[in-house]
Amino acid sequence: MRFVFAIIPILWLNIAIAQQSKKPVKKIVLGKDQVSEMKKAGSEYFKSENYKTALPIYQQLQENDPNNAEFNYRLGLCYLNTNVNKKLAAGFLIKAAEGKDVPKDVYYYTGRALLILEEIDDAVDAYEKFKIAHGGKVSPKLNLENNVEWCYHFRDMKKTPIEVSFTNLGKLVNSPNNDYRPVCDMLGNVVYFSSNRKSNTGAIVDGYGEVISDGYFTKKDTGYSKAKNLGPNINTMYYEEPLQLNSNSDKLLVFKEGGSISSPLYTSELNGKSFEKAVAINKFPASKVDGACMTDDGKTIYFSADLKGGKGGKDIWMTTLNSKNEWSNPVNLGDAVNTKYDEVNPWLFFDNQTLFFASEGHNSIGGFDIFFSTKPHESMDWSAAKNVGYPLNTTDDNKYFSLTADCKTGFVSQTTEHGSGELDIVKFVCTNPIIKQEKVVCDFTFLKADGTFARDANCMIIRNDTGESSGVKTINGSNGKLYVYLGPGNYKVKVKGVKSGRADEDFIITGNEPKMQLVKTFKLTPPVKEGK
Repeated sequence: MRFVFAIIPILWLNIAIAQQSKKPVKKIVLGKDQVSEMKKAGSEYFKSENYKTALPIYQQLQENDPNNAEFNYRLGLCYLNTNVNKKLAAGFLIKAAEGKDVPKDVYYYTGRALLILEEIDDAVDAYEKFKIAHGGKVSPKLNLENNVEWCYHFRDMKKTPIEVSFTNLGKLVNSPNNDYRPVCDMLGNVVYFSSNRKSNTGAIVDGYGEVISDGYFTKKDTGYSKAKNLGPNINTMYYEEPLQLNSNSDKLLVFKEGGSISSPLYTSELNGKSFEKAVAINKFPASKVDGACMTDDGKTIYFSADLKGGKGGKDIWMTTLNSKNEWSNPVNLGDAVNTKYDEVNPWLFFDNQTLFFASEGHNSIGGFDIFFSTKPHESMDWSAAKNVGYPLNTTDDNKYFSLTADCKTGFVSQTTEHGSGELDIVKFVCTNPIIKQEKVVCDFTFLKADGTFARDANCMIIRNDTGESSGVKTINGSNGKLYVYLGPGNYKVKVKGVKSGRADEDFIITGNEPKMQLVKTFKLTPPVKEGK
């Protein structure tokens, strides 16, 4: 996340907001002085990569002078570098290429824009024209060969699409701006996400034309409820993005950036129905991250960063807590996960063995795609990264992903034809599971002898045949709930609360439970009073 504060002139900000409303704008013939003023303002925003604010300026300039190569070129790049409507970029870039004195890289960006439109042959031709225009000498930083490979990977993957349906969560959840990075609980009943909406804390617009992000959430009832801000315990005047929710839905990992923020990563514990003040992960071994996730026990963090000794660009790394409660030096996840291109946004599935992430390498079909790799045991290596498939991945960037415990249902961020605006939170349902999983969601409720919730109780689950323990887990005090993800076997649950009492009971998971869920209530025996 880039952090730059700038004051956006009210005139151009209002133009940008009007554009996002998608209302028809009456064509205005611009005078010479107006064109000069708008060119100057548009150029300043464009050069500072504030494409979002530059876009409506170049829309008016291009409409006033449709054949102007510079206006077409810059308008095309503004569309390509924002989420307003990337599919419009190609037309303006193609028109720009017909003019004189247009930058030679117009063909490079035209190729990317055509790939987003799934016009593969034309995209490859544009990349070839770019190469010829540079006499065959292309900067390695542009990754031209990788861009061309995306085209061929897409052509191959489109032949065997996965069966998947998409549902936009609608205007109660999504805003006209970017809503992204969905993070769900195991059942998909709660979704946390980031948003650049105007109602954010402070409503500050950064130097890239975006309102600084806040964390939000929505809950499922008959549908998904109106999105709510996570409040001052999570959100500040700076950037906040929810990154991961643990299996029990009571610990949230949060990204923060800006101001006096002391760490890129914070955690917040659920207390009743709301999260407590986010606490910094001290002495984290990276000052900047591009996504991160944490194991359920809180002892291992996977994160994306550009660190010395990597494979190239941003890689996925891991760090663990040692005996002194300090984070270890980062360890690169290796060639199975990382490439010479960027890997970002790791998200650990609830089995703590499957890592999803976004990559521009491997066999991506356009920009970033979502991949996954598995490591069933510490002694094993990560498996070769696997693409989750088309059309779950598209020829545009796909960077945000989460999956429920059924392995078929999840959430992504996409721009959709009839969406609320830019990136929206979208639910997907696959016909077949994305990953093979035999584990079952255990939905446990713990009650005191009088039938009220065991608010102060802790729980430990032990597998009877191996003695393997889940460690101490805290029961949700507001509803007496505990969620765990377990494979088939015989188990014992041990519960203890000073005021709630005790429970010691066996239970069995067969792996054939309806909807792969085991719903069970445990009743505690009253605590024994002293002297009895």
